Amino acid sequence: MRASFFYIITKIYPNFEDKPLHMKKLSIQLIWFLFLLPFISCTSIEKLVDTGQYDKAIYYATNKLSGAKVNKAEYVKGLETAFKKATEKDMAFIDKLKNEGNPESWETILSTYNIISERQDRIRPLLPLTDEKGKKASFLFVNTNDLEKEAKQQTINFFYTSAKDLLDEARNTKNRIPARKAYEALLKLKNYSTRFLDVPQLEREAIELGTTKILVNVQNYSQSILPAGLEDEILRLGFRDLDREWQKFDAYPEKNRVYDLGITLILSNIEVSPGTVNEKTYVEKKEVSDGFQYAFDEKGNVKKDTAGNDIKLPKTKWIEAQILEVFQSKSAGLSGRLEVMDLHTRGIKESRDINALAVFENRATSFKGDEKALTEDTKKRLGSRPSVFPTDAALLLEAARKIRPLVISELRKIRID
Repeated sequence: MRASFFYIITKIYPNFEDKPLHMKKLSIQLIWFLFLLPFISCTSIEKLVDTGQYDKAIYYATNKLSGAKVNKAEYVKGLETAFKKATEKDMAFIDKLKNEGNPESWETILSTYNIISERQDRIRPLLPLTDEKGKKASFLFVNTNDLEKEAKQQTINFFYTSAKDLLDEARNTKNRIPARKAYEALLKLKNYSTRFLDVPQLEREAIELGTTKILVNVQNYSQSILPAGLEDEILRLGFRDLDREWQKFDAYPEKNRVYDLGITLILSNIEVSPGTVNEKTYVEKKEVSDGFQYAFDEKGNVKKDTAGNDIKLPKTKWIEAQILEVFQSKSAGLSGRLEVMDLHTRGIKESRDINALAVFENRATSFKGDEKALTEDTKKRLGSRPSVFPTDAALLLEAARKIRPLVISELRKIRID
């Protein structure tokens, strides 16, 4: 239904996507009301007017009057009254905002003029409007053209001036918040005007001043020598995935970029265990069939069954195999903390413990004896052989690959202004 709803909006308002945000909201409200009209047919026009729902009354009445063969007096009178009261209410609101003298109110004033204009456009096709008794309705329209132009120009001036003032504040105070507000003002400005040639440059400056720039690095306090490539392996984070609005992460410092936060992975312990080899031997046995033997009576004669055949008894024997299992293991661990520093005050904002372990394990299984004595589990382990232990550097690089997603996960949890 949502898709069909927006399809209808674009049909009624072909330039819907180009409208300013406040106009989009108004258009959506109007269309929703049209959707609801069939379900509120029992609504009284007088009740809508009496409860101050003037625009609902207007849309309700114009819907009833559009294409009607007979203009019922209740709808004509209701429309006339609702329109008069709605216009008076909006104009009083505009006068109040103008008297307050707050330049920030010009966008609201412009939006209200737009509402008045759209309301008049809805009634205009019905004019002249006479009810079934021959009484002509009277509508006092507001000439909004010049008023909208003034309000639009004042809105443009407000957003442009505000953006420049906020950027000046951001430059002077080194505060990122005014720069972000300046960027929002510039985005709103583009809804109303594109004639300012310096807006793209101002936007770039607002983004630069408003973005928290974060430098991530690794420091080794473990008294151990890092293998070549380990730091690069840790810093090969998915920084594009970490970047969010107003946040920029770098693994290596960019020229002429002043950073706000430093996030350092401080390695306090780097440990590699020696390779260990444990051997285990055990025997598996199984009783298997080994042909047959004759059954003898007390006199030493072969026994016969009722059919006269020799009686044969099954014969078994025990077979066994000796299994040798060799278990190899070696591990490397990185541990430390992720420290967040405000690079302007040099104060520590957060500190989080972090560690990763890379483990090498290998099991080699062989046997001597009768293979038929082996269990199914043992058979599955056959064929593996002892392996060469990985170097310390290789295991540490594997630990670095494991610590990298942990660092990313912790970075996502850190509160960054």
